[in-house]
Amino acid sequence: MYGVIGVLLGFIIVMTCFSILVSHQHYDLVITDYYKAEIDYQKQINKQKNYNAMVLKPDVCVDTAKKNLHIQFPGYSATQDIAGRICFYRPNNQNEDDTVALTVNKAGIADMSLEKFNSGKWEMRLDWKEGTTPYYLEKTFRLQ
Repeated sequence: MYGVIGVLLGFIIVMTCFSILVSHQHYDLVITDYYKAEIDYQKQINKQKNYNAMVLKPDVCVDTAKKNLHIQFPGYSATQDIAGRICFYRPNNQNEDDTVALTVNKAGIADMSLEKFNSGKWEMRLDWKEGTTPYYLEKTFRLQ
């Protein structure tokens, strides 16, 4: 009799402690505006299809030791209009996420220092347009 009561009381205490612990945890949402992102998802798929259909794809090189990002657009000419943005997404801390404008020089190269980014896992999301055609590319890397 006392054993059954002890087991029940122990179970109640463990569940209460677990509930208190879980209620004090902070969870970051990956996307704050989830519904708008869901609507735009088809546009994203179309951009990825455009990228996959490219004959000359941009060469993205991340030098993790020197913390440098190098993107080269092959076949680029000064008459091409390339505009876009690069989003850096930190999976474990949304406060470190950053978005910068894509700037391409006359040789079709975009260089960027990653010195301000902390070490760890990052995801680069490159979203750009060449003329009127939109493209999208994701690349995961780990800074040292």
